[in-house]
Amino acid sequence: MFNQSIVKKNELLHIHHFDKNNEIDSSKNKEIPQRYNPYINNEGTVLGFKGQDYIILAGDTRLSTGYSILSRDAKKLFQLTEKVFLASSGMNADVVNLVKNLKIRIELYRSSNNYEPEVECISQLLSTLLYYKRFFPYYAFNVLAGVNSKGDLKLYGYDAIGSFDTLEYASQGSGKEIVMPILDSLLKDNQPKPDLEKGYRLALTAMNSCSNRDIYTGDSMDIVIIHKDGKIETKKSELRKD
Repeated sequence: MFNQSIVKKNELLHIHHFDKNNEIDSSKNKEIPQRYNPYINNEGTVLGFKGQDYIILAGDTRLSTGYSILSRDAKKLFQLTEKVFLASSGMNADVVNLVKNLKIRIELYRSSNNYEPEVECISQLLSTLLYYKRFFPYYAFNVLAGVNSKGDLKLYGYDAIGSFDTLEYASQGSGKEIVMPILDSLLKDNQPKPDLEKGYRLALTAMNSCSNRDIYTGDSMDIVIIHKDGKIETKKSELRKD
């Protein structure tokens, strides 16, 4: 086997191959361009769905990079107003920055109008913020949920640059491909919406199934239940620790 050495020069990775006499074999030399990647995916899973008279949002608390667990208590659910919550997965630094900017603009709206913005206004605000950063986007994938003053339950799903749609159920993150078939099987094609007890069990089942198959989802699970009358419930459940 021939030896090789790696030399970085002028932002190119030079790989030098040596023959048996320890002389550089120029016929095998390679130059590989190096690219800077400002993003890292801290993984994790969030989900949301509508029930009969409520919306459930759920998210795990594991924060990972590669095969390392950085935190077992990193929240992915954020309260924006009394009746609006955001569930977000992706790069934790971008998620925190996005939530901070959202809260600043919501507070400015509240100060100017003396009342909180409705969930429909916040859904458009989130889309605008994400689209504004489209050339260097937030690495955050979001599910927004809330109830308006008329008692209408709203759930929105987003991509990284602000495209969004009104949904009956949604999931984002590393376990999305595991969670969505479970939600599809029970909530798709205008099937009857579950009552609160069945909906809570559905959220637990989906997240536990995900944590058993996805190493980036685990530790514990935050749950927010938004009722039609504006009442908010928060719960916590344990997931796999390994």
